[in-house]
Amino acid sequence: MHTYYRSFLFFFFIFLCYHQDIDAAQPDFTIQINGVPFTVPDGDLQPYYLKSGRTMVPLRFISNQLGVKEENIHWDPATKLVVIQAANMLHLNIGSPYLGLNQHFIRIDAPAELTHQRTYLPLRAIVENLNGTIHWDSSARIVNIIINEQAFAKNRNTAPTPIPSKIYNRHLADSVPVLTYHHLLRDQENQLYRTNSAVTSVEMFEQHMKYLYENGFSTFTLQELEQYLDGKIHLPQKSVIITFDDGYLSNYHYGYTILKNYGFSATIFAVTSLIREQPERFHPDQLNYISWPEINQHSDVFSIECHTYDMHRQVNLKGYLLFKPNQEILADLALSKSKLNASYFAYPYGQYNQTTTKLLKESGYRMAFTTKNSKVTPKVQRFEMPRYGIYPWTKMNDFIHYVN
Repeated sequence: MHTYYRSFLFFFFIFLCYHQDIDAAQPDFTIQINGVPFTVPDGDLQPYYLKSGRTMVPLRFISNQLGVKEENIHWDPATKLVVIQAANMLHLNIGSPYLGLNQHFIRIDAPAELTHQRTYLPLRAIVENLNGTIHWDSSARIVNIIINEQAFAKNRNTAPTPIPSKIYNRHLADSVPVLTYHHLLRDQENQLYRTNSAVTSVEMFEQHMKYLYENGFSTFTLQELEQYLDGKIHLPQKSVIITFDDGYLSNYHYGYTILKNYGFSATIFAVTSLIREQPERFHPDQLNYISWPEINQHSDVFSIECHTYDMHRQVNLKGYLLFKPNQEILADLALSKSKLNASYFAYPYGQYNQTTTKLLKESGYRMAFTTKNSKVTPKVQRFEMPRYGIYPWTKMNDFIHYVN
């Protein structure tokens, strides 16, 4: 019994260690503003934490206590832009290591981040740019923020004004990268497909998603991308679209959990005839495909669009869409569209011509994606949308270049 109990405690301890953020911790000191403990309205007595050695504080609440009126704090969820109007105008994007100070940018100790629906920023960055000072009492382990009456009044008496368009526009995307993956396998289990350019390691994919998350990127759906191109919505500067081609089961088996953990979404361009009637058991030495029952189960992360019904085929390296009779192509596109309720298309092998795009438009598709390496801009042709292909040889620096 005692052995069982000790084992339970041991594994419970491991569970806790595994699930907590090892880089974020509660500090062993307190923060005061002019001698009064810093709190937030919901009663949290320690509403701050350490991240990479920096004290992160909730931007809205500490700004209020430094004199900034609520109506002078602006949040745009579409662009993840925060603007504070006080004695200085501060503006920043979530995930950016730069803080806008009036018309200039300064580098800050750590990027702003969203935690529990609050925007957190390094303590020093927000306090000193709102005309406060910081004093450290090492014996009492107290960080005391001093804001004198004159500085407080300057922050308090600033009248809200329209945000200058040039500040707002600095934080908007003028182009959006679309990434393309195919099959995912762990390095150690990939025995048969090491020379296959369509197989990306799970480890590489995880590294890519971690980079996007830690650097403040947001993912968007193809419908949102279309709305952005139509001028109906804005997208933040750090926007990215993630796609997978063909419909491999590994997208669900590995990709789903990784994407969900980071709060990301993605699109699978599926070869519709390969979608299974019932779920298959994943095996790294076989090419398994997603199934109809699984599509709804994974719809909180993945949307499904068209990669033809059954024309992902070649003859002498020439894809079916380039030479099959128009009526056969139209029938294929219509069947796939009806089964998937699809609006978007990815060209097999990236091959297309004027006839292909004409048939897609006739079939009711609204955008089609190529394999051209470039970013999507509002000027791009809707049936020649570029995407960055991710391959086993894609270096991390190349990936960073694509998304930035």
